[in-house]
Amino acid sequence: MTLEEIRCEIDNVDTQMKELFLKRMECARNVAQEKSRTGGDVYVPEREEEIIRKRTEDVKEVQSEYIEFLRYLMTVSRKYQYGFLSGMQDSVIEKALKVQKEKAVEGNRVEITFRMDKEKNNLYHFLNVLHLNGIRIEKLSLESEGQIQTAVILLEGNLENSEMRRALCQIGKEAFDFSITVMSE
Repeated sequence: MTLEEIRCEIDNVDTQMKELFLKRMECARNVAQEKSRTGGDVYVPEREEEIIRKRTEDVKEVQSEYIEFLRYLMTVSRKYQYGFLSGMQDSVIEKALKVQKEKAVEGNRVEITFRMDKEKNNLYHFLNVLHLNGIRIEKLSLESEGQIQTAVILLEGNLENSEMRRALCQIGKEAFDFSITVMSE
């Protein structure tokens, strides 16, 4: 095959993937609506690991790439679902806010602190959540103690921003010991 023929084939595959992606996001919206009704969690790590294991066991040459593709797709799907769950966003953010004066809650920078297990959810995952929501990072620090890492991240923006709320909800639900401090300049 020539390079042009290969590119044409890639274009055809991408068109098919687009249709399947849109169908998957429609399913994700339906899942979010059901979870809104029942109060279920968006992130169920055991289910995701089972799906990845089943879908990749027969893939040999590009198995690690396919696993990463599935993980990314699931992260995007969860991001989309969290966007429909404003009640969950409110609950996660309210619980994570440290006691502050009223004026501090209206600041234009948000500092988050959370812990994660290196093996289950690495820092890359949470940075990707911020990236997918268009949230800029001003400062980041990371400390490790055994298998547990603690991240402190200073973000540009405020809690009124819908993308910020969605990202914080996702991090708050997928990490542990999550807290928020809102800061003024």
